[in-house]
Amino acid sequence: MRDKYYATNDIKFAYSLMRAYYNQKDYQKSMFWTMKINEAEPDNEESWLFFAKNSAKLGKKDDAINALNQYIEAFKSTKAKELLDEIQKGKFD
Repeated sequence: MRDKYYATNDIKFAYSLMRAYYNQKDYQKSMFWTMKINEAEPDNEESWLFFAKNSAKLGKKDDAINALNQYIEAFKSTKAKELLDEIQKGKFD
C-alpha cells in the first residue's frame, strides 16, 4: 500500500496506512502517515485524533493534549473533546 501511495500520491492510501500501523501498535509509523495526511489536509479531524492517539501511545501526552486543545478551539470538535478528557483522566488505553 505504501508503494501505491508513492506511485499515486493518493491520500486514501495514507489513511489506510495510518490506521493499519496504529492497529498493529506501530505508533511511530502511524504517526508518519498521520503527518502526511495533516500536510495534505490540515483541518482533517481524523488525522488530528490519530496524532493525539499516537502521541499519547508514544509517551508524549503533553503533545496530545496541546494538539487536541488547538483543534477543539478551532473546530469545536466533540470527538476531540472526548479524547482529550480520556487522555487527561488517564482512561485512554
